[in-house]
Amino acid sequence: MLRLLFTAISIFTFGQVTDAEKTLRTRLRIVSRMEKGGVFALNLAQSSLTNWAAGGQNSFAVNGMLSTYANYKKDKSVWVNTLDMGYGVLKQGNTDYRKTGR
Repeated sequence: MLRLLFTAISIFTFGQVTDAEKTLRTRLRIVSRMEKGGVFALNLAQSSLTNWAAGGQNSFAVNGMLSTYANYKKDKSVWVNTLDMGYGVLKQGNTDYRKTGR
């Protein structure tokens, strides 16, 4: 019964797409030229604990993301390129910087 409920819910649910993702999705116009664009984001995060009785460690993180596309259409030929990259580092307590994500 529970499996049936989850199946019914998954059929009627839809993912949310942000405006930035909509512009990055592959779109081919009826023009004979290269169309390109992208988004770059850099995030910084810091946590500082002073006289904190519950424990914990100070941390500092830097994360970056790059998402680009280049599309070309001419007559019946179509060439679509996308590149999505992300990288991040985290320093927690007295440890060295570590790579975060995959």
